[in-house]
Amino acid sequence: MSYKSGIPTSSAPFWLVNPQSGQGYPITPAGVRIGRDPGNQVVLPDAEVSHHHALVWSQGGSCYVQDQGSTNGTWVNGQLVRQPTALRPGDQVRLGRTILVVQTTHKPYAQTRGARRPSSPFPASQGQQALLIGGLLVLGIVILGVALTLSADSPSQPGAGSEVITRQPTPAAPAVAMCSQGATREQGLMAAVQIAVPVMRGSRVEDASLGSGSIVSPDGYILTNYHLFADKTGRLYNQEGLSLIAVNVTSPDQPPEFMYRARLIDHDRALDLALLRIFADADGNPLPASLRLPAIPIGDSDRVHIGDTLSVIGFPGTGGETVTLTQGIVSGFLDDDTLSKGWIKTDTEISRGNSGGLALDQAGCLVGVPTAGLVDPQLSGKLGYVRPINLARGILRSVGK
Repeated sequence: MSYKSGIPTSSAPFWLVNPQSGQGYPITPAGVRIGRDPGNQVVLPDAEVSHHHALVWSQGGSCYVQDQGSTNGTWVNGQLVRQPTALRPGDQVRLGRTILVVQTTHKPYAQTRGARRPSSPFPASQGQQALLIGGLLVLGIVILGVALTLSADSPSQPGAGSEVITRQPTPAAPAVAMCSQGATREQGLMAAVQIAVPVMRGSRVEDASLGSGSIVSPDGYILTNYHLFADKTGRLYNQEGLSLIAVNVTSPDQPPEFMYRARLIDHDRALDLALLRIFADADGNPLPASLRLPAIPIGDSDRVHIGDTLSVIGFPGTGGETVTLTQGIVSGFLDDDTLSKGWIKTDTEISRGNSGGLALDQAGCLVGVPTAGLVDPQLSGKLGYVRPINLARGILRSVGK
């Protein structure tokens, strides 16, 4: 089998993988033609494959296949398909004698065999999100002892005898809208984004780091967690700090679409915060000069008190692919190393994919970044940890520069 490149693998939301050879073919909105003819993008040396057998493409966070009038037909999970058919991670597409498996990342098939997405009450037309949700979610979360649901590292506790000091917030840059009169819930839902960070091994996409973020400036600045971009040692998953960004295009009731590429431009590893800047569309084309994205106004986390209502917005991956809002209260505060009130504790439901998303106060202003969750199987209940927005003032100064 051969593949004619031309599709940026870092922007491919789906892959077709041959389980025998391990060869993977990235599928993007541009589509991939498959057949025996050398003119196809994917050429299969299978005598039972037609010269122009099938077309596979992604659209709106879903993947589709359509037979191109082949002799032996195109089969999905043992069923002959004649119309455009939606594909899910784990589906098997047979063309001739060749079987290709749908995945959201290019992993050896042995690692993902049997890892099908659980049945969902949501219609299949909602599809799968590029590099987010899909097969990566079905890997599940194994909680042994006290486990984190969002971050690789638990919120650090000050050691015995450590001095707790207060870090003074840096004034926000003018390019970031301050939340003086509150914001609507719709603003928060539309300002939430999905983030997929390609984990590279050499020139190959091996995996994806998943999370959420918030648009903090209409010209494409996004606030999120740094751990989406680097491992525990601080090593970046890809040296360029690149990611794919999915936005809510028309309504939060619909799955978001992967429309942009972004680059890591500033971060604070100690605070686990990162600032991204959108620099191109999903296919690498320049951004329009008229780009204006729905941004969430920045609030004041120093005005947050125990018992206040707190809403968390992001893409946890549970309950479908659309943006999710959960609500609870501010349960308390926790010092973090040398920081007084370095964390906001909350009983708000926070899941793994919420990492880097939005925490809104009762006025709808952005007051924190959901970063970690703590679960103890020996005790009932769980707590979420939110990084106060005032501690992000330093990297927000890079907005507009």
